[in-house]
Amino acid sequence: MAVSKRILPLGILEKFENNELKVPFTKGEYYLSKQLDAKLPNEWVIHTKPELRNRWGSNICPQTPDVVIANKRHGIMIIEIKDWQIDLPKYKSGEKINRKGKKIWEVFIEDEKGTRTSNINPVYKADGYRLRMIDGIHEIQEEIFNDKRKNILIKSGLYFHNIISSQKAKSFVGIPKYFNPDRCTVFGRDMLDKNVKIEQFIPLINNNIKIHSNTDWLSKFKNWISPPLHISEGQNLISERDLNDKQKRYIISRPGVIQKLSGVAGSGKTRVIAIRAASLAKLGKKILVICYNITLKNYLKKEIEGTKYDFDPTNIDIFYFHDFCKAYREFRNIEYPDEGSMQKNDELEKEKIIRDKIENRNLSANYDAIIIDEGQDFKETWFKLLRNFLSQNGEMLIAFDDKQNIYSIKKFKISGVGSGRWGVLNKGYRLLNEHINLVNKFSNEFLTDFKSDEENPIIETNTQHTLPFEPNSLSKWINVNNIVESRDMVCEMLNHLDKNQKLDFSDTAILVPDHDEGINLREHILEYFKNKNLKISDIFSKNPDRQRDAKKIFNVFDSDRRLKMSTINSFKGWERRNIIILIPYKTDKNFDFKMYTSMTRVREKLIIINLSERYKNFENIIDE
Repeated sequence: MAVSKRILPLGILEKFENNELKVPFTKGEYYLSKQLDAKLPNEWVIHTKPELRNRWGSNICPQTPDVVIANKRHGIMIIEIKDWQIDLPKYKSGEKINRKGKKIWEVFIEDEKGTRTSNINPVYKADGYRLRMIDGIHEIQEEIFNDKRKNILIKSGLYFHNIISSQKAKSFVGIPKYFNPDRCTVFGRDMLDKNVKIEQFIPLINNNIKIHSNTDWLSKFKNWISPPLHISEGQNLISERDLNDKQKRYIISRPGVIQKLSGVAGSGKTRVIAIRAASLAKLGKKILVICYNITLKNYLKKEIEGTKYDFDPTNIDIFYFHDFCKAYREFRNIEYPDEGSMQKNDELEKEKIIRDKIENRNLSANYDAIIIDEGQDFKETWFKLLRNFLSQNGEMLIAFDDKQNIYSIKKFKISGVGSGRWGVLNKGYRLLNEHINLVNKFSNEFLTDFKSDEENPIIETNTQHTLPFEPNSLSKWINVNNIVESRDMVCEMLNHLDKNQKLDFSDTAILVPDHDEGINLREHILEYFKNKNLKISDIFSKNPDRQRDAKKIFNVFDSDRRLKMSTINSFKGWERRNIIILIPYKTDKNFDFKMYTSMTRVREKLIIINLSERYKNFENIIDE
């Protein structure tokens, strides 16, 4: 079936059908969402529970409605869904006198010993969501305050999936005797029959009074719920179904073959790596997934864990390159060279490992497949070293993007790569088209030393995007005069994303050139937002050992709602819904690669605050 464009997050029904969801999504939620998609007029949007996990509850009472439908002018309806089998003897309901002497209608569950739950009548819960939303969205609250009639534009509903009769469902919860039907629309599965008109259970469709909202309540609502993107996306498992035909070629096992896969930023290279590693591990093969960047290891681990494949995790080793070398040295009791420069020592270490591995072929692990991410960061001797860890007839995949060569690694020819041209992924899926055009303009202006289109591919625009909602893109370039002004501007932009866009702080990453500026900016931000008790996750330290340890635990997938801060180098390979980049006063030609790389980390809103004279005129190029 085609993916519905208005059920959010996008693809939720298909993920449920294919058993690719990590979060609870019941048959009732699936069935109602599907029927609403078929019956609602086109201008309505349907939000499901995985899209609604923010702002409804508190840490004390974390609750989330099941489905919400919304329209720009006709209003919002919040629907609680129950899959209860009320014909079972444990489900009870009836009249009760509360502590104030008032008659209420109680719903409870009674176990075999006669122990009852407290009143769990879901009408209270459904209507509670309605009141909580009004309190949470100031613009809607103010509009209703000024015109009480607009209360009718926010409705609550209660759907019983396993009750055929709507009349039976109403009686079970005490409607109409104890609750006004206008307060909460209660219905069973009979209302979803194809012959039943939708206005019979979605009263907002038939607004006889013709009252409408002044502002776009749909946008206000979407910004209010706005779950952190990394949490929303982490609820889906990925598989080969999430790849295009070109990407699928590189998840197929190729024993005895070394493949080189070039891909533009956001083309899905890491997703290909994750699926190939997991699918090979499922077959019982031993896999090494390796990168250069310390922080990227965490991202690779998360991506592989997020695949659909049921594999033994001990079949996959994930390392950053120098830690892999260290692990082998420690296993084989090889001392690190302590003579000459660090660069010379680095090369001596690699040669020692290569010689030891050749002489002791089967004394340490050999891998059926070695998969390298960000191969442009690797030196020639590093590839030579890794190939010695391939088992007989082992395979290798090297994914790279020469335009993200932020470490100025000298290019070389990788020997042993299969015949023919290597694969190139040109289509960008991470970036929105607005940002693709911006990044391509930057590349054309500053990355001019590539000799061919094959070495310097542009990112192709894409009608499909991978966000689980309709994005509201932003590109903002701000030239500033001094470092104090730049830090103040970062805080202003954070405040704008929080207050005006109602986006979670944890959906933003701030990228800076070095640790010193990171430390200073971090303190500036904490002072600016001291009344908000803002938490920050970063890698900054003046102590090299602490820097390394911070990088090892840095993870943008955490659920504690922290603002992310990183150097541009250490954020390579990661991505974020909103990216704020601080460009320093002094830049060199290599910073062009860093700048290009950092711009490609964005998913929705890109804000660049520039101190450098080198890029001052680029603001004008953007507008051309």
